Formats: sequence, C-alpha cells, structure tokens
Amino acid sequence: TYNPDLEKFIQCYNIIDTVSKSTDKATPNYEQVILKQINTKLQAITFSRDRRAVSHCKAKIWDTHFSGRNIWILKPTGFNRGRGVTVFDSLEKLRSLIKEYSEGVVESDVPAPPTLEGGKEKKEEPTAENAVNPHSSISNLTSLPTIVKSKTFGIQKYVEKPMLIRSRKFDIRVWVLVTQEMKVYFFKEGYIRTSSSAYTIDSEAIDKKNVHLTNNAVQKFCDNYGEFEDGNQMSFNQFQEYINETFPEKGIDVKKDLVGQMKELAHLSMQSVRKKLNVEDRHFCYELFGYDFIIDEEFKVWLIEVNTNPCLEESSALLKAILPRMIDDTMKLTIDQIFPRKRKREFADNGKYGDGKVYNCLLYTSDAADERYSVDLGGRLIIQQKT
Repeated sequence: TYNPDLEKFIQCYNIIDTVSKSTDKATPNYEQVILKQINTKLQAITFSRDRRAVSHCKAKIWDTHFSGRNIWILKPTGFNRGRGVTVFDSLEKLRSLIKEYSEGVVESDVPAPPTLEGGKEKKEEPTAENAVNPHSSISNLTSLPTIVKSKTFGIQKYVEKPMLIRSRKFDIRVWVLVTQEMKVYFFKEGYIRTSSSAYTIDSEAIDKKNVHLTNNAVQKFCDNYGEFEDGNQMSFNQFQEYINETFPEKGIDVKKDLVGQMKELAHLSMQSVRKKLNVEDRHFCYELFGYDFIIDEEFKVWLIEVNTNPCLEESSALLKAILPRMIDDTMKLTIDQIFPRKRKREFADNGKYGDGKVYNCLLYTSDAADERYSVDLGGRLIIQQKT
C-alpha cells in the first residue's frame, strides 16, 4: 500500500544513491562535493504535513552521517533491547525487512533469553507462538518473544562517522522523568554503552549487530563481552578520563559540553510532544524515559531514540550504584508527593503552573534529589499547557 512517508524516504535515498554513483570517487574533496549536491536536491522535499513548519523541516545530510556510503537504520516501533533494529544499505534490503517484520520474523542472530529448567539454563526454541503485539502485556518476563512483528517503523540516517572509544562504537543512556505535575527532570548520572567489536561499515559487517548495536541485550552474547569495560559500560567520569587522554587538545568537558547538549535535545523533544503526553488528562501518573544519544567525530550530540520502557537491569557495578539512586529519586519526585512522609518538604517554583511556557526548575531543597538530578533542562523546565 502507498505510504507517503515511505515514499519521501525513498526519494531521499534515491537522491543520495544517484549523486553518489554519478560522481567520480577520484574527485577532489569527494565527500564534500557529493554532500553539497545531495543537500541542494533534498531542499526540494518537504517532510512536514504542517504548513507552519514547512520552512523548518527541510532535509539535510550532515557530513558526519556520510562517508561515501548510503547507510540507514530501521527500527520496528514498540520493541526495545535492540530487537528488530537493522542496518541496511539498499532499497531491496529495506523492502525485504518491511515485508518480513510485517509478517513476523524470528531473530536468529541474537540468542533467546535463557529460561530456568531444573535449576539449569536452557535456551528456548523460537516458535510462531512466541510472536506478540509489543503493546500487549507480557506475563512471563523470563520468556520474552523472539519474533518481531510490526507494521510501523522508524528509519534514520546512520551516523557513519561516530566518535569511537578505542576503535569501538558507543552510545549514551540517560533518564528523563515526567512527573504527575508534568514537570520534567533530567537525571544527571548516565552511562556509556560500548560495543565489543571494532567499528566498521564495510559491506560484510552491515548485518553484524554486535558492531552496530550497543544494547546490553545484544552485547552480552559476544565472546569478548566485558573484556574492555565491566558490562561494556563506562561512567561519565571514566568517559571524561578517556577524552582527556585521547583528545587533550579539544578541552571537552563531558558534563558541561556533552551533557549540556543532551539536556537541550531532551528539552526540545519534550516540547515537541507536550500536548500528547497526557491527552486523557489522567491524574497521578508519571513516566520514566530512557534517552539514547550518540556523539559524532566532531563531538556533536545526536538523539537516537526515546524509550518508554527503559531497561533497569543492574548488569554492571556501575548500574548497581546508579539505578537505585535514580529510582529512589523518581519515587521522591512522584509517589512521595502524593503520599508525603512526615518530615516537612520545602519547594520553590517561580512560575505559574499551566500556561505552557518554559520555566525555571522546581527546587527540591530538603532531600538529596537535587544533588543527583540536574536542576533543570538547560536552564529550563517544561510544563505542559492544561486544556
């Protein structure tokens, strides 16, 4: 069936493909020449259906997203832990993936989670009965589905020139909390997730998830998992030490320069969906989101995705320290506000709730939450307009 969004993506893909193939690779400044031609042609394509946003929704391929290849990444919606995420470099592969995922496909390259039987681990054989709707509840968490089935997808341009840690790809996970008062908090302790294998975008490595996906659910099956970092994870402080050692001339401050960009992207993403966060106007509900970011070789931060069901597995000593604090602060900012403890809590808010503007953050002055949460999102707090 015709899908206007898919058709526009195919337009973009064909532009990149045609320009790349028609330009001699011996051309001086080959990548820059191609990118200029590609971006000129892409300006003619409008992606937004909102006329007010047309001037702000012109397509552009950034130089760190292009190294002479036409590589993209497809993600079935509603799944997590890397399930169904696939890197592709041809429209034939894309059409095949969409057809397979629409019908339901067994993931053969990532082993199924083990189940306990007689005290021993046993890998469950995938069957057609394992296929589930990702939005339905899962009653048995020890037997997650091994078949991916979805009719909606996200397609992103692959960052072909990412920053690497000792030749390996990585991304960054942080948590963002939306409280029952529609206040948004950014937990300032995140962590880096690394790959077990050297990064490459050679054709023979396109299908290797252990190269391209850093999810613990994928990496833990690699032979050298944990060889470089405990649980293939690093703290922000460890990441800072690596940058100081490897890029001393850059003078990059992780928490100021990189986390600062993450806060701004979190702020913009929440602003973009603020009218959709609680359309039913439900009371006393909150949600914790897992934000994933990647840094390119020019130290620019890109938002990869926002997860509605972030993994809270304590898969390393680092997460055993971070996760309990994050969950504790989540409870303090949500449940404890509805069922307060006996001791007095003081709050300060310099804005009037509900007019849809951007505010300075609510201050949490009596407990430790303000020590672990960044006070705001880039100096601002998002409050959804009440209707």
